[in-house]
Amino acid sequence: MATFDQFVSSLEDQDSEVVVFDTAPTGKTLREIAKPFDWASHMQKQIIEGKKLADF
Repeated sequence: MATFDQFVSSLEDQDSEVVVFDTAPTGKTLREIAKPFDWASHMQKQIIEGKKLADF
């Protein structure tokens, strides 16, 4: 999770023209490619739970 946060902050850095996100061989790479879909679902759940806590 912390690595992903660092990756996102690198994308926001205006000094970088290219960002390389290097992963281990195929199996891990395929999991990384699939993560954005899982990540979106996870974030949606976190937002809903956060709103519930805010109302509490």
